[in-house]
Amino acid sequence: MKKCAVVITAVLLAVVLACCSAPKAPQNQTLPSKTNTAEESAPLDDLRPMVRIDGKLYLDTGRESEITARCGVMDGEILSCVEPYQVPQQDNASNFGTGYGYQYGPDENTIEVWIDGKWMVFVQEEG
Repeated sequence: MKKCAVVITAVLLAVVLACCSAPKAPQNQTLPSKTNTAEESAPLDDLRPMVRIDGKLYLDTGRESEITARCGVMDGEILSCVEPYQVPQQDNASNFGTGYGYQYGPDENTIEVWIDGKWMVFVQEEG
């Protein structure tokens, strides 16, 4: 039993010494890093929430709709999405998610999207 304890202690001591004696990089030396292309290294900022419907791009105004009386039928639903830093190119696509219903707004060139229990106003992109 005593021999087992001595052997285990000797093995543990050898492992500890081996780990401590591993070569370390000098403090002032930098290790080589992967070379990134400009696209990989440039941060991609999220764009304003937007949705494309009937070939038109609508941008989030950040305003909640003030309309209280509305019909219970959605005019459509957002079915696909792109990354938050991309502009949707297909109809019924957004850059903020899928499954959101929408209705055409009372003002020309607006839609209202049902997001988290609120009707958010989106306005058609100018130009």
